[in-house]
Amino acid sequence: MQIQTLKGFRDFLPADAAKRQWVRDKMVEVAEKWGYEPIETPSLESYSLFQGEIGEDEKLFYKFIDNGGREVMLRYDQTVPT
Repeated sequence: MQIQTLKGFRDFLPADAAKRQWVRDKMVEVAEKWGYEPIETPSLESYSLFQGEIGEDEKLFYKFIDNGGREVMLRYDQTVPT
């Protein structure tokens, strides 16, 4: 059996992960100098929050029914507003 990474995902090995972390650290440093403060929003949201708002991009979201029977979506991109 061959194991493949899912479409749209990839692994970052230590050298690449370190480079990515360095870039993130620099971005945070610059943002903080300009007075920006971090916020964190959930990656998993109720589908009703996005329904009718995301248009063509909806095919890029992972939508499913959770254990409570609710329609939920996993955002593919943290730039999508909630």
